[in-house]
Amino acid sequence: MRKKLILPIILGLCTLASCSQDTKDKKAEDPAVTTTIAAETETAATTQAETTTSMTTATSPAIVDTKAQELVEKVTAPDYESEEKAIISAVNDIIAPHVMFDHNYQFGVGTPNGTAEFYTLENYMIYEAEYILDDRYLGAVTDEVDAAEKGRYVYLMCKGQDYIDQLEKEPAPQDGIGFTRDDPPFSADYYEDYDVWRVRRIPASWTRNDGAVHKVSWSEGSSYVLIRGCDGKVLGTYINY
Repeated sequence: MRKKLILPIILGLCTLASCSQDTKDKKAEDPAVTTTIAAETETAATTQAETTTSMTTATSPAIVDTKAQELVEKVTAPDYESEEKAIISAVNDIIAPHVMFDHNYQFGVGTPNGTAEFYTLENYMIYEAEYILDDRYLGAVTDEVDAAEKGRYVYLMCKGQDYIDQLEKEPAPQDGIGFTRDDPPFSADYYEDYDVWRVRRIPASWTRNDGAVHKVSWSEGSSYVLIRGCDGKVLGTYINY
């Protein structure tokens, strides 16, 4: 009795397996099914490729074009062609011993837009004056004292109050004996042929009132301001080099 039941069950399982295989074969032969399987395979491959690319990009170091970066940081220095530039050049020729380099010395100066290479001292002086002052007309110069005050104002606008305080402060007395400053903090010279005042900062030095000690303060090299006498226009400055 049991043998009769087992045999039909085995035959039934075989029939089901055969049907299942036939169904798979039919699906494989069906063009719609084949297309779906191919699409799913392609999508999986694409996803894997994208993941690999993303991981590679994230882990690879960024490539920096330093030459292009340097070009962005350098800007064209202005070249002024004017009568005022000729006047500045003529006065600079007179005070040449006080200038740190000749007119054609190339030097780079940082600007708000990058580094500009100035090929003439005069171009830089005009540029700096424009950069420091919103209004370059300070009023007609009446005398040497007035010129020095106007020059002091330009230094203040460029260097700030702390700089002026440091320049003008007096040393403390020694053994109860004070010091006398040898020269005022700012000096003004007039070049009549060009109606130009040169105002320069004087490195501080003092003589003790009993004559025993001479005291000298810090110095930072040559610097000056050129101011036109008739209207007080600041033609050029050489301060913030």
